[in-house]
Amino acid sequence: MVSWKPIVLSVALAGLGCVTPAILSPQFFDAQVLAQTKITPSRALTVIVVNNSGVPVVAGEGNAKNNTLTPGKSKSFSFPPIKNYVNDVNILIYNSGGTPLTFSTASFNTRTNTLTINIAATKANNPNVHGSVSIGPSGTVRFI
Repeated sequence: MVSWKPIVLSVALAGLGCVTPAILSPQFFDAQVLAQTKITPSRALTVIVVNNSGVPVVAGEGNAKNNTLTPGKSKSFSFPPIKNYVNDVNILIYNSGGTPLTFSTASFNTRTNTLTINIAATKANNPNVHGSVSIGPSGTVRFI
């Protein structure tokens, strides 16, 4: 997910009174957080979601069956190597009551390629409210 933020280059052309058009450069949405962890995409991956939010959360892979995690519970998601995937792997996570959530990396085990993600409740005005974990074919992890 990319938003476009204009960078304006206003160079007047001598004698013509023209300006160059705006150039658009990609910028991440403010709510996107690039996790400090990068998984190894050439190996099988396990993502463990831990609900420390104090409220039930629903977690699932797109169209797959969603699981409700009560506070303190966790759910593992397993993936084959993703290096040749065209799209990102996404795990949707939300509270059906509308409690805003934020995600953080709890741990990453390089030996087993296991990423553990902590889910916490936050305030509605927090600019880093998240709803999914996105892992790209290059191994980049984003909280969106």
